[in-house]
This record gives sequence, structure tokens and C-alpha cells, in this order.
Amino acid sequence: MRNPFIKEKWQEKSKHEQNEIPERREMKICQKIQRIAENNPQVKEVIDSFNPEEDAIKYAKSVMRLERMRTRSGVSNHEIESADLERRTSHNSLIDTLNIVSRMCDKLDLDTSWREEIGETRDAIARWAMVVAKEKQKELQEEVLA
Repeated sequence: MRNPFIKEKWQEKSKHEQNEIPERREMKICQKIQRIAENNPQVKEVIDSFNPEEDAIKYAKSVMRLERMRTRSGVSNHEIESADLERRTSHNSLIDTLNIVSRMCDKLDLDTSWREEIGETRDAIARWAMVVAKEKQKELQEEVLA
């Protein structure tokens, strides 16, 4: 039986190899934040202290750690609760970072549309962070293989 998706998979692979895949919306948001920081020293200073990309990666790592612990046998409830607290704290830190950078941009009359693009809900911010972490991981792998 022929896989109906094989053609699409090969086309996607070809585009990826030729660097023709359009950038993910989430990464465009990161680039928008970086451009704002590059053009404004006050925002750059805030970004250097509160880095949304780094916080997104920390959050994603804490989510993955929690999921690994939940699926492992022999892990105590205390260890799972501790990992969940780490995840929640990391998520709160990410939200705080995004809000701090957004407020700074707003105060300086700079573009804050990126904050709306991420979303206001905890779920939307979590999804954004997970995609950013995944894309950053891909970038690191490509650098290593280059």
C-alpha cells in the first residue's frame, strides 16, 4: 500500500535541504524582539538581563524533565511535585520576562505587536516557548553538523 504522504514528506525534505522552508511564526517573533533590542540600547539592556529566548528554552527543558519523571517508574510523588514546581516557576519567569520587555517597549513607544502575537494565555505562551526551544535546538544541531 502506498503512503499518501510520502510525496509531501520528500518535498518538505527537499525544501529544508535547500533552505526554502518559511520561518516559523514563533521565530519571527524572536527576531522582531532582537531587532528592537539592537536598535534601542535601553531595550537591549533589558533583553540582556531578561532574555525571552533563554527563558523559553529553560521552560521547555523543565516541561521535558517533568514528562520524563512522570513516565519513569520508581519516581516518588515528591520528586514529581518538585519537577512540577520547577516547571511552573520557569513558566512564571518566562511570562514575567515577556511582560517586562513588552512594558519597556511600550514605555519607549516601540513596537509591542510581538507580545500580542505570542498570546496572552498561559497555554499560548507555553506553546510559543516550546516551538522556540525546538527551533533553537534545530539551529544548534545544524551548527554542529556544518
